[in-house]
Amino acid sequence: MIGYIFPTKFGTFSIFPDGTGRWRLELGGRYLATHASADLAAKSVFECASGNIDWDAQGSVETPSGLDQWQATRTKP
Repeated sequence: MIGYIFPTKFGTFSIFPDGTGRWRLELGGRYLATHASADLAAKSVFECASGNIDWDAQGSVETPSGLDQWQATRTKP
C-alpha cells in the first residue's frame, strides 16, 4: 500500500489508508483525522485545518499545496 509523508518544523505529517476505505492523517505518529481521500487529507494540511493546534494556528502556508508535493512511501500491510 502507498501512503504519503511531508516533513515540517512541527513534525512529519503522514497520510495512509486506514483499512476502511478512508485515509488517516497523522502528525508525528499522532492521529489527527480521517478523510474520504488522500487528496482531502492533504488539502486539510494546506488549509491549516489539520487538527493540530500549532500547525493550524499559522493561518496559511504556501506548501504543501497538493498531494503531488508529498513524498509517496510504502505503508505496512
